[in-house]
Amino acid sequence: MPTNVPKFGLEQVAHQSEINAAATILATLAFLKARQIAGSEWVSFVGATFAASWQSIRAAGPPKALELIALDMVSIGASIVTFTVDAENSQGEAVFENWPDPALLAAFGLSVLEAFEFMQIFAHLAKHIGLGYSAELELKENEVGVPDTTWPTESERWQIKVKVWQE
Repeated sequence: MPTNVPKFGLEQVAHQSEINAAATILATLAFLKARQIAGSEWVSFVGATFAASWQSIRAAGPPKALELIALDMVSIGASIVTFTVDAENSQGEAVFENWPDPALLAAFGLSVLEAFEFMQIFAHLAKHIGLGYSAELELKENEVGVPDTTWPTESERWQIKVKVWQE
């Protein structure tokens, strides 16, 4: 075995994996945009392909579905701002920020709105197990309470709000 093989720590590998996963998503959307193929076609395909993998959480309902969405979002570099589950009413809501990374958006020539289309993959997954799903892109307000229109220059200028409920 070679002695000069680099050793990588778990944290370093996890961070690089987040960047690679986010870049793969954005590169795919940029490729489709360049070929004038609707990103929604890819989103539908991916959602349908992975839908069966969510079958095992059908009985667990919205709390588990929201937990898996949160895990997926964190794994591509998002931060969880809030995570609320109302098990009694079978619904939940999470708010994420820091995704997509503005540097990656710029590298692939995408707007945050174009990248946001990725979030609809979860709609297909939720529908497959009888759950409702919505995702909203929300502008944060600046210091004087006015929506900031300079986005998407900084990831802190937007948040993604996800809701999941029992249909």
